[in-house]
Amino acid sequence: MLLFASVAAAADLRFAGGIGFPGLLHAEVGWVASPRLSVEARYNFYIFNHLFGVGATGWLLGTPRTGLPPRHALIVNGALMVNPFAIGDGIEAGGERLPAALTTLVGWGYTADSGFQLTAGAGPVLYVEGGPAVGLDVQVGVGWAL
Repeated sequence: MLLFASVAAAADLRFAGGIGFPGLLHAEVGWVASPRLSVEARYNFYIFNHLFGVGATGWLLGTPRTGLPPRHALIVNGALMVNPFAIGDGIEAGGERLPAALTTLVGWGYTADSGFQLTAGAGPVLYVEGGPAVGLDVQVGVGWAL
């Protein structure tokens, strides 16, 4: 518990949102735990399904800066999300229900000195919809690291 408190106290906040496909909208809030790592709570709206979860982003390559990720970075992101409405007899949309998804994205991230961020990435998404399946997830986002 003390370790978590010290990491949270030393880290900066990060807010972001964006669009993509099949995740039409996404929003995240998290901590920039170091110039190379941020940890986020995520919300994704996958066609008729609301997914909530946690993720982490590695800000690789580029020169690290105090309190901010590198200006231009190779980003690697992973997130595990669940649909709390799809548990048991949850919401169904046209017979389809998405109870969980695991996403991995690789792409590019830009962070200005002010904290303004742009991100773009693509990668596989593993989801459960009547059985496991894999698809392509593409996302672009804008955010702010405080």
